[in-house]
Amino acid sequence: MPKCKGCGKTIMFGHAQDGRAIPLDPRAPVYDTMTIDGKIRVRRNRQAMVTHFVTCPCADDFNKNNKPKDERRSQCRNARDVEKPSCGE
Repeated sequence: MPKCKGCGKTIMFGHAQDGRAIPLDPRAPVYDTMTIDGKIRVRRNRQAMVTHFVTCPCADDFNKNNKPKDERRSQCRNARDVEKPSCGE
């Protein structure tokens, strides 16, 4: 499986309707909510995946504007220069 170039975590790729590749986080939990008898019920949806841009601490590195937003971003850039990324750690 491919690894994220930013944080080094395992990712998968899906494709949008327009054909663009979307990085997905295969382990991030997704929950469905529903109201039954006035109470909110939660159920894990094991078929759904979250875009890796939501879970990656280095996601800003892949922003088209490419402008540093915080100190953590520069740590992510430096982490790619060493063997094991340390983004968000």
